[in-house]
Amino acid sequence: MTRQFGGRLLLLLSVYGSLGLVGLVILAVAVVRWAFFVRREPRATRPPLIVPWEPLDALEIVALLYFAMAVTGVLAGLLLARVLDNAPDVVRVGVIAGQYLLATGGALFVGWARVNALNRRKLSILGLRFRRPAWLTASRVGGYAVLVVLLVLATVLLPGGSPLGAAPGQTGERLLSGAHSLGARVILFGLICVLAPILEELIFRGFVFPGLRRRMPMASAVAMSALLFALMHNNAAAMIPITLIGIVLAVLYERNLSIVPSIICHALNNTLVFFLMLLTA
Repeated sequence: MTRQFGGRLLLLLSVYGSLGLVGLVILAVAVVRWAFFVRREPRATRPPLIVPWEPLDALEIVALLYFAMAVTGVLAGLLLARVLDNAPDVVRVGVIAGQYLLATGGALFVGWARVNALNRRKLSILGLRFRRPAWLTASRVGGYAVLVVLLVLATVLLPGGSPLGAAPGQTGERLLSGAHSLGARVILFGLICVLAPILEELIFRGFVFPGLRRRMPMASAVAMSALLFALMHNNAAAMIPITLIGIVLAVLYERNLSIVPSIICHALNNTLVFFLMLLTA
């Protein structure tokens, strides 16, 4: 068992290390280009896509999401507390998944109603565009590599910093601690590593960021959308790491005019953190 644990941990650390090296190269190239090469004229501060909703609509969706998560959490606590105490872990995890899906699904439903484009363009205008697949694939890996470097720097520089991925994974760690059966862990994997990246990217990068970007400069829209994304996780200890994740994901959207790289980057982060937590659960 010790050898298996060590081998799996070494594999995860080698993946993180390889991505970290790629991220360092990308950041070094960006710094050199910014410092020593002739800069182009700044682009006009206009959104990457003219979307048919305003910043107020974006904030409305976020407020609705926060409210729905609070209400579903309170109702589950009041109505199901006694039942869930003695229920199998699959049932408990299923209730948590249901709360999350109700909250995010409700926010997405309202956002979908705000999209006044033609039906055939609704997915496209929310950022699900698949042009230049090779470039999108490279952006996914490169974006996550940069994210790994930023998370390591945050761990080193912040007082009381936790190991890579531990702070963003605190909520998942609490869930995994009570999920001992294979069924419960499969449900958590689907929720954390598959559904959450898709749903959260559709809301925060597909709807919120373009809405803010319509009236705000890029830096302001990126920072505000990332902060709203971090607040949604309701984890004070992980505010800075999750905000960094939100910044990288918003920049990926801005550079690619697609949320596909953001979804893949988000899923990679959650998956690696999930398996790291499995090793230590």
